[in-house]
Amino acid sequence: MLFVDPLFLFVFLPLALASWRMLGHFGVGENGLLAAVIAVSLAFYSWTSVPYTLIPMFSVAVNWSAGMLMSRAPARAGWIAAAAVVLNLFQLGVFKYAEFLGGFMVNLALPLGISFFTFQQISYIIDVYKTRLHERSLLRYAFIVTFFPHLIAGPIVRYSEFRPQFPAFALGRVLPRNRSLGVFLILVGLVKKIVFADTLAPLADTYFSHSPEELRGQSAAPMLLAGAAFYLQIYFDFSGYTDIAIGLARLFNIKFPKNFDYPYAATSVSEFWHRWHITLSRFLRDYLYIPLGGNRATPPRVAVNLMVTMLLGGLWHGAAWNFVVWGGMHGLALVAFRAWKTLGMRMPVLLAWGVTQAFLVLTWIVFRAPSLSAALASIGSLGNVGGDAELLTEMIQVCYESNVFRPLLDAAPFQAPSTWVGMFIAVAWVVATFRISAESIARLRARPVVWTMALTALSTLAAVVLWGRAVRSGHPDPFIYFQF
Repeated sequence: MLFVDPLFLFVFLPLALASWRMLGHFGVGENGLLAAVIAVSLAFYSWTSVPYTLIPMFSVAVNWSAGMLMSRAPARAGWIAAAAVVLNLFQLGVFKYAEFLGGFMVNLALPLGISFFTFQQISYIIDVYKTRLHERSLLRYAFIVTFFPHLIAGPIVRYSEFRPQFPAFALGRVLPRNRSLGVFLILVGLVKKIVFADTLAPLADTYFSHSPEELRGQSAAPMLLAGAAFYLQIYFDFSGYTDIAIGLARLFNIKFPKNFDYPYAATSVSEFWHRWHITLSRFLRDYLYIPLGGNRATPPRVAVNLMVTMLLGGLWHGAAWNFVVWGGMHGLALVAFRAWKTLGMRMPVLLAWGVTQAFLVLTWIVFRAPSLSAALASIGSLGNVGGDAELLTEMIQVCYESNVFRPLLDAAPFQAPSTWVGMFIAVAWVVATFRISAESIARLRARPVVWTMALTALSTLAAVVLWGRAVRSGHPDPFIYFQF
């Protein structure tokens, strides 16, 4: 069940909120509310596969038990923590990496969100080992892991961030400040996904539907268009999911950490990783990079630490060589940037931004390609200046004909599909790049009339696009990070 599915928005979510509110009204207490939301979350997870619901349930039981054992046997906490981490990684390896790493033919579908809830629980185990601060309540721990807004694609929320928020959750009613901000974030996320990400998707999908042999002979133009489209698509898709997840959590009085901070405004790869998928970046930093030695080691060792961290970060995204290469490219870029800084070298801000974004487009092509051979064929086409424009025309035409704005475009003064696609990409780039500060949102919320108008405009846009999809029998594309 997708967050942008009308079934979720107009049936599941209202029922989930109403159940939580009703139980809160009747004073069932924290445990009753936790049990209810856990049941709702497991129902949400089981929508695609009921048997696979046992996986997060088993994982929750094992990791909670490990935390309890560490508190009762502190002398053996190291061994218990190591065993729990290995078991988590083994579970992830069986479902995600067995065939890639060992050549085993394991015909198992990848459980939704396994990378996210596995990393979240590894962070819990390591934090318990370091601080001895564990969760005694199985219901609380199960809620932390299975809470449906972040169960499938994050953000990766630490136990220390959840723990202080249980009293607000136990109220059984949403606080006014959370209600308004939660609705706003959900609407922003819906617009990002169904207006921007799903409209851009056909450009990259059409390009990468061709074989490596077909891509190798193409000109650079289709590849650059597909790269630019995916560069924007993945941002709107994943940050849109995150906005919806954060907004949904707010409706239960739970505050999730920020996961995106305008990453395409970054002027270096290092800054990009401080702004992109922030909860994964800090996980890799705190539980992999720093334990390896971080910045405290010699320059060669720091370079090795960066490479290992980014290679494993790439592999986390999927069991395929293009993800490993993608992580390696970012690792090399981070090493080069660190050396650049050490030498005291600088470049103008605008040039630094341009170089960084060009690098990101290039690496997103490697990330999106269905195989490493397709990625290499695509990059190899950069040297082909001329050539047949057939693929470029096909990409633009598919994007034009499949989007929900088609009825409006047919009546617009500019009929050329290429004109519309160019204008849409330009608008998407502006929205993705230019920052709206938290202070601006606060000022907006302080003016009730303007705030209401903003919510109404976003609601209308989201409703129109959802209605347009229903009329055209179209369905939103799954969120990209569901596959990880």
